[in-house]
Amino acid sequence: MRRKPRPADCWLWLLLLLPVSAPAAQWGLDQLMRTLAAGGPAVVHYTEEKRLAVLDIPLITRGELRFVPPDFLERTVAGPDAESYQVRGSELRIQARGGAHTVRLGDYPPLQAFIESFRATLNGDLATLRRYYQTELEGREAHWRLILTPRLAEMAAHVKRIVITGEHTRIGRIETLARDGDTTVMRLRESGD
Repeated sequence: MRRKPRPADCWLWLLLLLPVSAPAAQWGLDQLMRTLAAGGPAVVHYTEEKRLAVLDIPLITRGELRFVPPDFLERTVAGPDAESYQVRGSELRIQARGGAHTVRLGDYPPLQAFIESFRATLNGDLATLRRYYQTELEGREAHWRLILTPRLAEMAAHVKRIVITGEHTRIGRIETLARDGDTTVMRLRESGD
């Protein structure tokens, strides 16, 4: 005589047939920072558009950004008035038509905080980022916005917030909103784009 299956037996078989998988990790700021930290050296081209209240047209510059972990960041401005800004460790070296000079970042805390908005983000260094900014992440891994609000009063007097937008591991746009209403938008693209 054949036994009639009980409902509990059916559920057991159904559970055994389901694929076994680990729960997906919750995506958030920690995961984004780990992903960015794994990115390594990067070279991107940029176009920067500054909209100033005192001008009717935006100021546009183009150039290249180069990052080598953990602490080297270089911004090269192309064009007739070529400039180069190199940050290594705690020093900024500025090279322009008038010559070159070096600045210690510790002597200019707002400048150091501004540079860390780039460098700490690219390096995936959340602790440093949180030292200088309140951080808020919006969106999903496929399209996210990292909003940085300055903690340092000297910087907050001039910068309202910095918004970094990206997709997966790629940063595509950095927008700086000044307290006086001026905005700077930097669009980044890789060499092949």
